[in-house]
Amino acid sequence: MPAQMNGYIASSIGAGAASYGAAAKYVDGTCTWVLIEQLTQREQMVLELLPSGRSYKELAHELGVSLNTVKSHLKSTYRKLAAGSRREAVERADRLGLLASGGSSDVPSGGVPQAAA
Repeated sequence: MPAQMNGYIASSIGAGAASYGAAAKYVDGTCTWVLIEQLTQREQMVLELLPSGRSYKELAHELGVSLNTVKSHLKSTYRKLAAGSRREAVERADRLGLLASGGSSDVPSGGVPQAAA
C-alpha cells in the first residue's frame, strides 16, 4: 500500500475520532481494525453478554439495570465499534480481542445461541 494511503487513513482516523470509535488501518498491506475510543467498564460488560443471543431485556435483568440503560450502553458501544448491528458489533469486538469468550462462535448465522452439549 502506498505510504500516502497510510497517511490519509491516519489523518482520517484522527479527524473522525469524535464520530467513530473504530477504524480500518492498513499495516504492511493488511487491513486491521483498531479501537480509537475505549469502552467504559459497563459497556464492556454489556458487550461480553451480546454473543449469548439473549434479549436486551434479559441482559438488563442479568446486569441489574433498566432496559433503557442497556440500550444506552449498546448505542454508545455500537458507535465506538462503528457497528450497525448486534452481529457486526460482536464480530468487530471479537476481531479487536474485546471478547474473552471468543464471541462470534457462540452465535450461529440465525443469531440464536447453540444449546450446550
